[in-house]
Amino acid sequence: MKLDGEEVPEVVLRVWKAGIDGLSSADVRLLAVKRSDVIRGFRPASIDIRIARERLKDALSKSSELPADIRAQLRATGLANSLLLVLSQEALERIASPLAAYFGTKETAAALLLDDRLAVRDMGRAALASWDGEEPTASRKEAAAKQVLAEIGPFVGHLQELMAASGVMAPEVAPTPVAAAAPARAPRLRREAELVVALRGKRQEVARLAKENTRVSNLLSAAANQASTAAADLTVTGSRLNAALQELGSLKAQFDARLEEAVSARLNDRLLPWLEPAESLERGAGALGIPAPSQRAGASGLAAEESDAIRAAELLLDRQAAADRQFGLRSAIRAERERCAALLERLRQAQADSIRPLAELGSGAKALEARIRQIDGVLGAGPAGPPAQSPALRRFESALAGAGSLDKVAALRQHLIASEPLGLLGEEELDEAFRLLDNASSRMYALAGVGRGWTVGRSDLSGLPLYALQATLAQGRPCTLVVDGHNVLWKVPTLFRPHYEKGQPGGRARRALEAALQALAERQPDLTIHLWFDGGVMEDRVLAPNLRVHFSGGVGANRADRQMLAYLAHLNASRTDEVRAVTTADGEVAATAQASGALAMTPQELAIWMA
Repeated sequence: MKLDGEEVPEVVLRVWKAGIDGLSSADVRLLAVKRSDVIRGFRPASIDIRIARERLKDALSKSSELPADIRAQLRATGLANSLLLVLSQEALERIASPLAAYFGTKETAAALLLDDRLAVRDMGRAALASWDGEEPTASRKEAAAKQVLAEIGPFVGHLQELMAASGVMAPEVAPTPVAAAAPARAPRLRREAELVVALRGKRQEVARLAKENTRVSNLLSAAANQASTAAADLTVTGSRLNAALQELGSLKAQFDARLEEAVSARLNDRLLPWLEPAESLERGAGALGIPAPSQRAGASGLAAEESDAIRAAELLLDRQAAADRQFGLRSAIRAERERCAALLERLRQAQADSIRPLAELGSGAKALEARIRQIDGVLGAGPAGPPAQSPALRRFESALAGAGSLDKVAALRQHLIASEPLGLLGEEELDEAFRLLDNASSRMYALAGVGRGWTVGRSDLSGLPLYALQATLAQGRPCTLVVDGHNVLWKVPTLFRPHYEKGQPGGRARRALEAALQALAERQPDLTIHLWFDGGVMEDRVLAPNLRVHFSGGVGANRADRQMLAYLAHLNASRTDEVRAVTTADGEVAATAQASGALAMTPQELAIWMA
């Protein structure tokens, strides 16, 4: 058991358990009915007090923290209530030592540890730390009593004056034997009154619960009636739906028949003017004894086929017109794409030119980018050419070209990370910016180390964590990389979006990231990788000798973040000479990791390394 984050000494636990043994049966019963682990298997009125005491002591041993209800009961009945509760911290500091000498160190420390004041609990721990294990002798108790009375003597004197002024007899005055017998019975009578009050409160609570039970039963009955009514309504609605579907089928058949009649009428209107000259020619040929074309073999079949072909063509055109009304024409979709591209360029120009750009500009730009990708998918082809660079990306590329040292490249990297929340760059542009940064870092590092090898200039790489790790591994020295898995899956969508499930990175995306890190681990045997995910169940898996996957377990947000930072702090204390890094886009996590001596790498840089 822990108290204030420290283990409670076993000797204190024994004193507390002895305090439980000293509780009255009524106190034990009142305490037991509040705890399901103690009253289990018993009714409140028939609980076995002996078993309840043992279960309370067992709960005291097995609890990770001191239970509040047991703590309150121990304070109300022990030394903490009778003496320590009325004393200030300053008074306890003066008489803590003589109190321990009189009542015993373990009993005094156990009472001090039950106090609400942290400083008083610290006095209890200090008393135990200096205890020699000996119990107080009679002489030590006598000297300690004198010392305590000397310290609180003025308080006792004022208390006696107050009691005399109020007509209350001082404790040391002994009245008649009958009056002296009354204080001996007072605690029992007072305790019985407390039990009567407690019993009355329990009865009121039972009555309230009975009323609540009746109210809930009525609500359940009403809900059942509503459910029955809803089921009947559902049956009626189903019948109406079936009737409506039948009516819809009938109307559809009528519509098809009328459509066929209308199409036939239109065909007749178009074809009859062309057939009249042919019919006249046929009548004239018949008068001259020449067989008419309609009398020749197959003439009627050809005319029927021609009529069917025209009718089918008309129907196809009508269907195509309906499809165009639903999905639109390619020309209209292309026009919409051009408008989206123009607005996207204006948003990026506004972000680049504004001194204080609105955060909504970034989200609006991302929405337009998503719509352009959707239109390109509908058209069945990608953009006509490479997308134009935004002004922000052009300025960043120009600044990289003018950087003449690794320090300047590292400063530009910090500016790029700080500008990411503003949305100045889209997803693909942000990936391109980190690729440009990687190329510039490689160029500057090569210039800094010309003729001097990998070891020269490594101290200048603290602002470029990717090259710091690569330089260390090139020297054959081990490194540790801690990866925030879900953060990487969200921040590198261009790499992992094909594995998303319903727009979210799920199991497929996690397996894709594990495969990419496994390939990196095989290429870099001196690199130890720890991949962390939030998960309801704590689990560890070994994918390679130098690759482990961890699921944090537990509930709440940022569970994996806390465990990653704890692991980095452990490495800082145990492996001070080993280079370690964390991959995350969370600024708070990155700052805490850097404070512990670790490097902070962005997910985009990890994606470049994995590729």
